[in-house]
Amino acid sequence: MDTSAFVEAGLYDPDGADAAARLDVLEYLQQRGATVAQMCRAEREGRLPSLAGDLVLFPDRTLGVTEVATRLGWSVEKVARVHLAMGLPFDEGQGIAEDLVHALEVFEQGSVLFGEEALLQFARVLGASAARVAESALSLFLSEVERPFVEASNADCLRLARANGDAADALLLVPDVISALLPEHLERAIRRQRADAGPPAGERDRRNLTVGFVDLVDFTARSSRLDPNELAEVLGRFESLAWEAVVTNDGRVVKMIGDEVMFVTTEPAAACAAALEICERVAHDPSLLGARAGIASGEVTAWGADVFGPVVNLASRLTREAAAGQVAVTPAVRDGIAADDDRWSLRPLGRRELKGFEEPVELLEVGRRR
Repeated sequence: MDTSAFVEAGLYDPDGADAAARLDVLEYLQQRGATVAQMCRAEREGRLPSLAGDLVLFPDRTLGVTEVATRLGWSVEKVARVHLAMGLPFDEGQGIAEDLVHALEVFEQGSVLFGEEALLQFARVLGASAARVAESALSLFLSEVERPFVEASNADCLRLARANGDAADALLLVPDVISALLPEHLERAIRRQRADAGPPAGERDRRNLTVGFVDLVDFTARSSRLDPNELAEVLGRFESLAWEAVVTNDGRVVKMIGDEVMFVTTEPAAACAAALEICERVAHDPSLLGARAGIASGEVTAWGADVFGPVVNLASRLTREAAAGQVAVTPAVRDGIAADDDRWSLRPLGRRELKGFEEPVELLEVGRRR
């Protein structure tokens, strides 16, 4: 192969100590479609091995903002508004990829059916979800492939470049996985919402749900004694067991907030079962110490994939009132557990003053009958 272009661009020195290895990397990148200009830019930015993945993952942003606005029949301001709702920064001088224009066209079709403001909120949910997938994918590659690979192989640039390329090829399969998962989750979501007795028709943002919070006891103090890898492993273990317990009990994880999980169920008994299972599994895991939970039932405001309102705040406050291993609940949860369901025991914890609530709140501890 003629290496003169590499030499002329300053990418390759035939007399360098690592000439052979360097040429292997450049030729591999060229085989994957990289231009000399792209290699030079990646070299300047210190990411030459990463270019193999960038070529696969990063789109060609060749369309101008004004061109896109004209094509859609939108103002530039509307392009910016939807762009930002999707979690993407906007500048009038930037380029836009063809695939993203197609997504904007889909947004326009949806807004006719649902209304623009509602679609903007949905776009924020999609953008946040896509950002989380992207961050998780990168974290997975860095922690499980690149970091141990670099440490074990003396930073063999060609092998690292190949690893980047292989990982990017694998990531292209993620949309197929999401396409398969979405109908499964839609079915579960529809079933849960149909099971919700809910407020009167027309109150589309209000639902009757049971909200649960579970957090790790004394984790803030303990986390200061853990190195980053240990901290990530502990939180990963907690997230895994919390997720499994909630899903197994027909609930939905709303969010993980570090050492805390927030979830919802349509039935109070399901929330109690999930919270107790999490606390029990944490208690048997020597790396996690202990967990505590708070559960409240009632009307919440549903917004996107999140829920809000006094019931949510109450469940969160209850968590702080529980001791390690305890699941604190409100009278509404107690009342929601079927009278003929003999799985549960309930012990009064008294009335507590809770921040944000004018009147003392009655608390009970729920447990399993032995």
